Amino acid sequence: MKQYSKKRNCILGQLVIRLHMYLNICIFQEEKEMAISKDMIIAEVLNEHQELVPVFMNSGLHCLGCAMAHGESIEEACAVHGLDCDALVTALNTALGENA
Repeated sequence: MKQYSKKRNCILGQLVIRLHMYLNICIFQEEKEMAISKDMIIAEVLNEHQELVPVFMNSGLHCLGCAMAHGESIEEACAVHGLDCDALVTALNTALGENA
């Protein structure tokens, strides 16, 4: 019976260690600043990062408060306005890096 208990305790110990490592990874990733991507909704990006308003404005997206901003992705807005989406996403992420 003691061998079974020792083996069970060893397995439980390993599970606890793995769970602890997993939770630390999850917490670290949550704290890490999430990069902006072209499929993100404009209003959601601005709700999290008001400091990016000048980047949107300087790129030619002046309708940040309009109804479309609440349901339109960065990529969709760039397509409508004829803007280079990749350049805008790079500028947004650069601005986030400078403000971090």
